[in-house]
Amino acid sequence: MYRFVMIELEEKKYKPENIFLDMERRMECGVGKCNHCHIGDKLCCVDGPIFSLWEIKNLKEAL
Repeated sequence: MYRFVMIELEEKKYKPENIFLDMERRMECGVGKCNHCHIGDKLCCVDGPIFSLWEIKNLKEAL
């Protein structure tokens, strides 16, 4: 669903730094021990779980 919502928001001229995504679905332990929520160089449970599209746009693992 994120993919289609991002397309719509970008067509409406929202900037990527103003679009926020919840990556909580990737979390397992919640404290950075299991590395299950690893997205590029970020851990969702430690660095997030809310990220701007600007932060994760180029991380193919994120979307």
